[in-house]
Amino acid sequence: MDISVVIATIGREKDLIKALRSIEANSIKPFEILIIDQGDIKPKTLENFNLNLILIKINKKSSAQARNVGIELSKGDVITFLDDDVIL
Repeated sequence: MDISVVIATIGREKDLIKALRSIEANSIKPFEILIIDQGDIKPKTLENFNLNLILIKINKKSSAQARNVGIELSKGDVITFLDDDVIL
């Protein structure tokens, strides 16, 4: 079963990095992590992770819209949502 993780963020880079590190530390990795950015996350920030990260930029600042975009673009069998400041 492939799991897609959708993380909506408004440019909270430091929190997002902590969240991604916590995902990376798990023994089971998700199939993909879609980061729906409504701020200014730089692609370079995501280069050093051993995860399948997909950065998607949207203009409207709406967590509901960000999650809906994530749902539409997810390819996993199961979709789960994390906030950008969640540590697993």
